[in-house]
Amino acid sequence: MITFIHPLIIPVICCAIAMGQTSIHDPELDYINTSESICAEFGIVKNDEVLRLDLDLNDSGQFVTFLTYKGTGSKGGANWTAYSPHEGEYNRIDNIQFREDFVRAGRVEGINPTGGLLVLYPGKGAGILVRYQLLDGQAYQEELRHLDYTKTEDQKLFESIFKRKINEPMPDEFFRNPPHKVIEVKEIMERIHVPTEQGLRPKTEFNIAHTKVPIATTPFSTTNAPNVKPTTFIEEQSKSRPWLIWVIIIVIVIGISFLWLIIKSRR
Repeated sequence: MITFIHPLIIPVICCAIAMGQTSIHDPELDYINTSESICAEFGIVKNDEVLRLDLDLNDSGQFVTFLTYKGTGSKGGANWTAYSPHEGEYNRIDNIQFREDFVRAGRVEGINPTGGLLVLYPGKGAGILVRYQLLDGQAYQEELRHLDYTKTEDQKLFESIFKRKINEPMPDEFFRNPPHKVIEVKEIMERIHVPTEQGLRPKTEFNIAHTKVPIATTPFSTTNAPNVKPTTFIEEQSKSRPWLIWVIIIVIVIGISFLWLIIKSRR
């Protein structure tokens, strides 16, 4: 008896494989295994050390992990990748840019009552105040207003958000004990081989489910705006994944088997 494989089952198999390859359990391991194509797309420059910043975005006690490579970034800040906890795993969101001295996490009455990130991008006059909200594994960016430090209202707004006066430098404690943690890449890489009773567990592939940031308002018009790609809606996940070659191989094998069965049935 000859059993044929219906051609429609091939996409189903591929989708099932793809859905099973997006789990992220260790943000640091996932981040250092970012593919070169995604690094190029989001301007991630690899280095020997990673900065980790854990922030509570809605004052719930649940922290979102932000990772970037030490020594990278521009006037608008480092280009961070966020890992938001979800059902024992993490959703990855790339391309969130901010400076640690111009970011405020959590709820701010009157301007950010639902929580998220308030980020100030330095610019002409003062800068642009932006809010990031992470919802259901996606990030939304909204320009709130342009600040003008000559206005008393904007001075008070700056002070209420960042808890210091406009011309006041960051306290020495900020530099002695910065909010981030510095982790060496080689230390993270050591987790790839985990000791077990039978010996060392072999290296595994880490798959990246990244998400772009849709813009909730019109793009910035100032030359000092952050280096964020404008998009209108969340796009599909990464085009380049390490498991894609296995999907192609499986499809080819199934196709060859299908043709072989057809030929055999006609003999």
